[in-house]
Amino acid sequence: MTSKKNEKKLYLRGAELCETDENFTKREIRILWLVIQGLDNKSIAKQISVAPCTIKFHLACLYKKTGTKNRTELTNKIFLKLMNYRPDFESFSKLLMSGKK
Repeated sequence: MTSKKNEKKLYLRGAELCETDENFTKREIRILWLVIQGLDNKSIAKQISVAPCTIKFHLACLYKKTGTKNRTELTNKIFLKLMNYRPDFESFSKLLMSGKK
């Protein structure tokens, strides 16, 4: 099991290691969808069969890519983009991937 101190180091390292472009990976889109659904890191990790520290790593990348500092800011930023739009997961994914070449 990973200690809290080591998880924090991994989280900070995750922000440094993530891709710097603004396109989201498929995994990041899935995690973002689950964050918007209100799931916590542990529940997300269980649902996609990874460790909770992996979710923290992906969230660090999402924060960096979107210029946000926490899941509330991240969710609000995405909701502003999706205002008056009620997507299912597939539509949500296509919308976020639309900028990808």
